[in-house]
Amino acid sequence: MKVNERLKIFNRFLARNGLKACLFLSGFLPYALLHFFIRTLVMIFYYSNSRLARNARESVDIAYGHEKTERHREDLVRQSFLNLARVMAEDIYYVRNSRLISSMAEINGEEHLKQALSKGKGVIATTAHLGNFALMIAWLAGYGCKVNVIMRPPRDSKMGDFIKQTVGKMGTHVIFTLPVRQCLSESIKALRNNEILFILLDQNYGADARIFVDFFGTKAATGGSPLTLASRTGASILPVFCLRGKDNRYQIEVEPEQILPYEPGNEESLRKSLQQLTSIIEAHIRRDPPLWSWMHKRWKSKNSRESEDILERK
Repeated sequence: MKVNERLKIFNRFLARNGLKACLFLSGFLPYALLHFFIRTLVMIFYYSNSRLARNARESVDIAYGHEKTERHREDLVRQSFLNLARVMAEDIYYVRNSRLISSMAEINGEEHLKQALSKGKGVIATTAHLGNFALMIAWLAGYGCKVNVIMRPPRDSKMGDFIKQTVGKMGTHVIFTLPVRQCLSESIKALRNNEILFILLDQNYGADARIFVDFFGTKAATGGSPLTLASRTGASILPVFCLRGKDNRYQIEVEPEQILPYEPGNEESLRKSLQQLTSIIEAHIRRDPPLWSWMHKRWKSKNSRESEDILERK
């Protein structure tokens, strides 16, 4: 076995068992101490100019390079790392203290969700890595909703199994994007059972079926799965987000059902529909930018026009 392969196996072992150790400690440590420990580790990544920090700076420059000064952009990167630390601490703490989740959030727009579910065809909830989306999903599961979330599988299959098992205990069913047929089958089954299916629509989409839409003024590769699933099942599409309120509790905001111009087989209608959903995501991020995960390379995939736009802006 090559050295690089051994190193990957070792790193995955450390990540998997490090997470298990943190979850174990969360049952004994007070939240404040757990948060301090995780914040210290996360800020080491920020101050050491790690790959995550470089990714965040690049993303902020793309989104706000023409709107904010360099100092303000760097402050946004720093605040996003502080938010990441808090979200990680919350997620780890509330896995072991799930009885407390109900007091951590409240819902706005509940009537939109109930109205959509009353049709009996399921709900596709488009969302983003904004606020604490994992806590939001767990809160809705505890609220009595049948919740599923589509996720990219970790490279470590053992980590994937552990995540599924852990999240499952909190009432959430994880559907991995691979294998594709299984993902499609499980997603359609959930919707036909009139359940909620969360799709994170703020990630770079690298497959051939991607569509480029405007996101913070730059083209971003976006997947069309919400539209294709809705057309096959008749499910309603509702944007749902998690934002932090003034009292440090989260506000779960459910937008009205989206009336979209999508027509199967019509690429332009797909583009317009995805643009509508993406613009809603951008509007929520702009309300409180540090709450979004800028570390993700949202604009990683580029088409020729998008590359030219970036060069012109620089």
